Parts: sequence; C-alpha cells; structure tokens
Amino acid sequence: YDGVASASFLRNWPRSAERKDEGDRVVQTVHWKDVETGLGVTATITVFKRYAAAEWVLHFENTGTQDTPILANIQAIDAQLRTGYARKPAVLHQLAGDVCAERSFLPMDTALEAGKPVAFAPVGGRPSNGAFPFFNLEYGDEGMITAIGWSGQWAARLERSGAGPTRLQAGMEKTRLTLHPGERIRSPRILVMPWQGDRRAAHNRFR
Repeated sequence: YDGVASASFLRNWPRSAERKDEGDRVVQTVHWKDVETGLGVTATITVFKRYAAAEWVLHFENTGTQDTPILANIQAIDAQLRTGYARKPAVLHQLAGDVCAERSFLPMDTALEAGKPVAFAPVGGRPSNGAFPFFNLEYGDEGMITAIGWSGQWAARLERSGAGPTRLQAGMEKTRLTLHPGERIRSPRILVMPWQGDRRAAHNRFR
C-alpha cells in the first residue's frame, strides 16, 4: 500500500474481529482500518469442522473522502509452507488446464527445487485457460491442497528456499489501482486443506 509491504504496517492499524458458529463451520470476520487514508480491509475466514480446511476472501473499501494511495500486488495468500530439509523432495501436483487439445486437464508433476521458483497463470483472463487453479504441494507423507476461486486472471508462485521452507503466493495478476471514495473491491477466494498420509485419500476429502 503506497509502495510499502502490508506486513510492516497492518499490525499497527486499528483491528476488530467477530466470530460466528454456523453449525458445520465457524466464520470469523476481521476488520482493519487506516485512520489516515480511510482504507478498510476485511478478511472473512471460514473454518470447516468436519474437514481440516479453511477458506477466506479479502475486501478493500475506501471509507475516506479522497482517492486512496496505490494498492498493488495484492496476494490473497502469502504463506511459508514447512517443506523441511531442502534435500527432501517436494512435488507440485497440478493439472494442465484447458489448451483445446489432447493435453487439456492432464495431471502434471513438478519437482520444486530450492532457488528455482515455479510460477503459473491462465491466459486471456479465463481462469482455466492453460493453467488450473487447484494444486497440491506434497512433501514427504504430507502436503497442502490449494484452490483459487476467481473468475478472471489469477497467478500463483511457489519458491523453495535453500533452508527448505516454501513460500506460496497467489492472487489476482497485475494488481495496481486506487480506490475512489466509496469504492469496494474483493480478492480471489482462497481455500487450503493440509493433509497427511495417502495423497489420493486427501484428494477425495478435498472433493
């Protein structure tokens, strides 16, 4: 925001939270607000009781009387995954996406090596054109399935460090904008499901 990473200032913004039990899920809503510019940020997080899964979506709203500073490179998820020792294999399982040919939606496996980031995005603003927004990062006998809920152009990137952990980032591609007073936008929806044991059983739980 205004050229500064949110990790350095968001913790200092006034914050409030609400929690609701909705039967098979718990929904928590967290609000932050910048008192100087009027930008409000809301995270709506759903945790499922039956499955070890959570999803969230972010909203940004200009509650002030002037245009906000520039919002850029919004990552709906920016997380460090515990992929352990760098020499322990980590494999990205994904689908090819629709390429209007026999390769459409074929499964692909990519070894995630330290210092060699893997980035992927669809083409032309169509969410499964050439890339698929569901993928699974496996390390040892565990991993995490991630889904990006967005009807347009999204992008994802995974980079494993030399120490072993992997940074996962995903969101709308090429975000750079200002909000006029009263304008409100949302991020892609993210769903994650960590798993242990059999990968095929994890895929069935996810489905």
